[in-house]
Amino acid sequence: CVLMGVFFNTLSIFIFRRMNRGKFSLAQYYLVILLICQIALLCNCLLIYCVPTLMYGDTQVKGLYSYVILIAHALSGPSYVAITWIVLGLTIERYFALRKPLAHKALATASRVKRILVGILIAAFIFSIPRLFEYVPTTKCTNISTTTSSSPHNSTSCYLTLISTELLQNRTYWNVYHIWLAQIFVTVFPSLIIVGLTLRISYFLHKAIRQRQSLHASGSIESRRSKNTKREHESNLLLILVVVKLALSDPLPMAESVLGAAAPEDSPATSALVVSAANFLVVLCCTINFLMFFASGRQFRREFRRIVRSIKGNANSSIRFESDGTWCSRTVDVSAISTDGSAKRSATVATASALSG
Repeated sequence: CVLMGVFFNTLSIFIFRRMNRGKFSLAQYYLVILLICQIALLCNCLLIYCVPTLMYGDTQVKGLYSYVILIAHALSGPSYVAITWIVLGLTIERYFALRKPLAHKALATASRVKRILVGILIAAFIFSIPRLFEYVPTTKCTNISTTTSSSPHNSTSCYLTLISTELLQNRTYWNVYHIWLAQIFVTVFPSLIIVGLTLRISYFLHKAIRQRQSLHASGSIESRRSKNTKREHESNLLLILVVVKLALSDPLPMAESVLGAAAPEDSPATSALVVSAANFLVVLCCTINFLMFFASGRQFRREFRRIVRSIKGNANSSIRFESDGTWCSRTVDVSAISTDGSAKRSATVATASALSG
């Protein structure tokens, strides 16, 4: 599921780039950075949960891989925070594009959107700085007793692993940072704004559709306006799907934070189940982006079909080239032919025999 999500998110970025010949629209800037953050989050989930399970049988990390987990844990926080804030920025941008189109065209430029996205990423990293001090690598030793034919033998096995720091074990820190600040600035407060603006966008979209239906029999100018309105409708419909997906992926991580589960191996059975379900839901929601884009965008579907046709065309041409190369490998040896007038006749006979063969 994680690898599929990384593949399809990368494919979606490639399709967005091909749609406008290397240039992105304002909404696509938000979507591309959103996809990049989700790819980073998926890679962190792969490193934190999937790889240790394959290597050690559980998420208890041992050896030098502990440093990989430490880095992945530090980067997973900014990725998750940035995803929510990017969706919030996209919602605000779509709302102003729908409600105040003239002011939006004058103020919403590519450079301004890039600065907003850079500011969101920097703010997400600053907000996640405390996560850098939640785990620390340490060396643990265990006594191993072995019994031989002569006498029992005791040995010590030491390995590198991660342990939670006193900061993470502090209940005040957990309640303030992971519950109150995270719920206010990452989940509850942004989600309320996103849902409220999305409901307003849905209302205005429904109203615009009814007005367009009443003015359906207009001239070419109105036809061009209708095409522009359809593009705006697709962008706003895509935003609604993004918001629904975000709303589905948020409740379980919120429950995980409230339960105070620092890691699955340190938690009771119920908390561990909630943590696993929350991680799976986040990964699943990061994976279905391609299906969402394919269902809501005609231009996205058209560009994807064009890519598939080009891949099929290249495959067919390579097969045709291989078959042609096999036919052309039948060479004509004219080195032994005399230099009198028989060379032309011999080459003609050899070519005819190759065609008949």
